[in-house]
Amino acid sequence: MIDEKLKSETKYLFNRNWEEDLPEEYAYECSDKAAALIAEYGWPSVFEAWSSYLHEKCDTPDSVINFAKLYWQYGGEEYPIPEPHKFLGYMLYKLNCKTYEHEGGDIIESLATNILSKAGYREADLYLNPYYNVDKDKKLLAAAEYWKQRNEV
Repeated sequence: MIDEKLKSETKYLFNRNWEEDLPEEYAYECSDKAAALIAEYGWPSVFEAWSSYLHEKCDTPDSVINFAKLYWQYGGEEYPIPEPHKFLGYMLYKLNCKTYEHEGGDIIESLATNILSKAGYREADLYLNPYYNVDKDKKLLAAAEYWKQRNEV
């Protein structure tokens, strides 16, 4: 169960357009708030809240891209996550696995290479495999298919 304050703060952080021209102070306030949540609740709880927000509130390609950009802005890619293919596969599923046909494909690629490399998935490490491509990653595509099958029942 996710703490109500953590849910509320997560909504505050992600319920905005990443492209908004924000006053510099507000942008720093959001980044500081994200860091404070991680310090207070620990990364596993914060990730759970952020992931829940993704699943509950991001139902269009634009909202998924917005989430991904903010997740990056708040430093989420710096931390290890459980089942990284499943997390990223959900985003691909919501984007209909067509990341490069959507304006936000770059952020998904960046998240994937960072998150999967940190998880030990050597194929996504650009130093070891400079030709890694999300759209050709069989494990990610299988995870996207998992979400598609699960949500079309």
